Amino acid sequence: MSKQLEALRSMALRQLAEGEPANGILRSICLELEKILTPSVVGVTMLDRSLQTFEEAIFPSLPAEYADALKGIAVADKPGTCALAVFKGQTVISRDVLNDSRFSDGWKTLGVTHGLRALVSIPAIGPRGLTLGTLVVTFEPGTTLSTGSRKLAAAAAELCGLVLRYRRTQMKHELLLGELQHRMRNLFGAVGAIVHATARAHPDPEEFQKVFDGRLKALAKAHSLALNADAIELRQLIHDTLAPYTLGHEIGIEGPQLMLTQEAAVALSLATHELATNAAKYGALSGNCGSIKVEWEVDESESHRRFVFDWRESGGPVVQPPRRQGFGQKTLTRGVASAFDASVDLQYNPEGLHCRIRAPLSPRLGDRVN
Repeated sequence: MSKQLEALRSMALRQLAEGEPANGILRSICLELEKILTPSVVGVTMLDRSLQTFEEAIFPSLPAEYADALKGIAVADKPGTCALAVFKGQTVISRDVLNDSRFSDGWKTLGVTHGLRALVSIPAIGPRGLTLGTLVVTFEPGTTLSTGSRKLAAAAAELCGLVLRYRRTQMKHELLLGELQHRMRNLFGAVGAIVHATARAHPDPEEFQKVFDGRLKALAKAHSLALNADAIELRQLIHDTLAPYTLGHEIGIEGPQLMLTQEAAVALSLATHELATNAAKYGALSGNCGSIKVEWEVDESESHRRFVFDWRESGGPVVQPPRRQGFGQKTLTRGVASAFDASVDLQYNPEGLHCRIRAPLSPRLGDRVN
């Protein structure tokens, strides 16, 4: 088994070095394991960014409908071996899927329909001990995997954990590239808006240059913050991010002190920048009479422990709900969800946009400053 494991690792390492998509590498691992552990069926499940739901699954030897049926399953519901393995953080074995009282009828029927009558689900562990998915290996009912096969499967699950970590890095880079392209488009629009508003309010050339230079530096600082944020206090982050967009408008900022983690700071900076850019184009900052109020609260009670962030616009043009979800909105919702498990509620009220971000008060978000 040691030679087979080494060959498996070498194959995965070579594909990683060549920049192959993570899903392709996981598929190769499954197929190679099936050759070694014949007649087993091997598959991999993958959790979403929140680690609460199964986002995708790869079972190369089964019809696509099986993997598709696993998408969206919540870990907390524990309907089958994979969810239970993630929930417990340990290997789960079902020697008789159809009659296993631990699991849901729907999951049992799905497995037996596709020939999965006995199987083992092994957690695929990523950084900081987090479970990113599972490796699944089937065996014949009434039997069990040999000691060597179990060791090989466990080592393969560890390898899948590394590939899943690589997959998350790939996805993060793709999101960052898309955000960078989107931000560049917004940047040109923001500069144009600053030029127009500054020229309107400060027609004297010398005064225009002085005011414009200051606003341009503030804009550059906000963009730099989004890309290089370290731990930062929330009020300072909001103030710095909104500075280029105020342009004489009334901006209210109110909330308790909260020291954000680096990832949370970047996500909230990007979210605030996106809201401000949208306000400058279409909302409260696009005219002369609009205003924005930014408030947040931190509930540290044992029953809640939550963070609520509100962005409210008023005094701008009548708001029209968008016909489709643009990249900016996707970036906003996915960014905070990925960074600190937040949810986003956007209300396109006629009098002004209202954005509410809710999240559990956790170490992923930051620490309250007393």
